[in-house]
Amino acid sequence: MDQDAYYRMVEVWNEKFWTRLGGPPPLEGKRCLDLGCGVGALSINLVRRGAGEVVGVDPDAKRIAYAEGKRAELPAELAERVGFRSVRLAELVGGEPFDLIVSRDAFEHIHDLPEVVDELVSLLKPGGLLYVGFGPLYNSPLGDHRLMGFGLPWFHLLLDKLRLGPWLLPDRWALVERELNRMSYKAIRGTLYGSGLEISHFEVNAGTSLPLRVFRALRRLPLMRELCSVNIYAILQKPAAPGA
Repeated sequence: MDQDAYYRMVEVWNEKFWTRLGGPPPLEGKRCLDLGCGVGALSINLVRRGAGEVVGVDPDAKRIAYAEGKRAELPAELAERVGFRSVRLAELVGGEPFDLIVSRDAFEHIHDLPEVVDELVSLLKPGGLLYVGFGPLYNSPLGDHRLMGFGLPWFHLLLDKLRLGPWLLPDRWALVERELNRMSYKAIRGTLYGSGLEISHFEVNAGTSLPLRVFRALRRLPLMRELCSVNIYAILQKPAAPGA
């Protein structure tokens, strides 16, 4: 898929992102960070909705270059309020904090997720919000993001459990290890709940499709909770400063 087609597809995903989180918060004049901005569609979505300033960050320099091209197509009044950088979050810590941080479909790829969440907390203003939505989680049916090339439910977990991935499909398995953090639902949930942020919304298997409805029902069974947790959508808030 070329970058333009991918951008159009991401624009559709962005609307699902907001819907699953109950819509965006008030954005007028807010300073926002888009973590894992990719081709920049969500960052541009934020500035079109009235955000005062948007910073999109992503490790993929090629996607950042494409995002800058889309920025150049915006009216000047919008273009001057959004920018893209290929940097690590640690390079932003200590600078001006953000009112809102958003991240769509990135958390399952971040290998040092607990450390990154700590950095996000540092980057938020007191009272600032973190909106996240991501999946599929690694232990879910297609948690390999189809990188193994089979599309068979939980097949990647079988290869992982038996330690056959590096032996049978070394190149594809190396891609899985590079692209995915392979964290369990339990570990990711613990990271979010242990972040020190207040959680006002936390939903697993958000969405209206038939498979997601089935997985919501199946995960009520304790033995199926991990295997049937496909996505996570959450809203977290940094506690206000004492006396505020």
